Amino acid sequence: MKHLDLPLSRSDVSIMKIRKLILISISAIIIITAFIFLRKVLGENPEKVKPVLFNNNFDKNESMFSSIYNTSGNFEGIIDLIQKNLYDTISYRLYVYKNKVKLDKNILKGKVDETLIFDLQNEVITALNHNKKLYYNLPKQQYINNNKSNFKIIKTNNVKNIIGYKCTQWRVKNDLKNTEITFWVTGKKYDFYHRFLKLWNKTENCYQFFLNIPEVEGYIPIQQVERTLLRDIKSTIIIFKITEQKVDTNLFNVPETYSLFSN
Repeated sequence: MKHLDLPLSRSDVSIMKIRKLILISISAIIIITAFIFLRKVLGENPEKVKPVLFNNNFDKNESMFSSIYNTSGNFEGIIDLIQKNLYDTISYRLYVYKNKVKLDKNILKGKVDETLIFDLQNEVITALNHNKKLYYNLPKQQYINNNKSNFKIIKTNNVKNIIGYKCTQWRVKNDLKNTEITFWVTGKKYDFYHRFLKLWNKTENCYQFFLNIPEVEGYIPIQQVERTLLRDIKSTIIIFKITEQKVDTNLFNVPETYSLFSN
């Protein structure tokens, strides 16, 4: 006998739709449960993975990989940070390419107040005055550290995740300066940073304390907090964005429209 395919009734169609919705709901619950479980596991063990973000609207000159993708080799890209103390808030942007660093001051105000270009290999700092379109080389100040005996340095095993980076806590204390600074550092691909600080040779504690830490090469503090020994906050420096990308080397050249300043 030949089998006849009879048309489904409305009730049969409704039942099939209900079954399909039930299967979809069950699948969704399984996926969500698995996702929550993975987040819990990876959150407790962030070192197991290196997260990668993709930006569908990335610029042609930018890498597809997010700033938190910690590849091997030395860092190349852009670092944005904010420095706060009791009297002022300053924003900086660092452009890094091999032995070159460009520092723009107060980028968050919409107009760069000052630019410094660092040649780490030749140890030269060039300052740009954007208002007057002038440039000049700053006199070199040799970095000298004669105060190592006054510092107590503790490299703890404390770890936390900051803007996607696994950071380790280092603490530096100096009783004579009535100061303790907590650094949350990541590394070891930032070879430029300690050389950049030495050439800049700023006298502020936040920079000098970091340079007193042994075996600091390759590390950079994502977050640092300066306190008195009574735990009152004096200043903070926070890196809020790191972008690993190819950097246009023309950024480290003095603009052709700028003139050399002379007394």
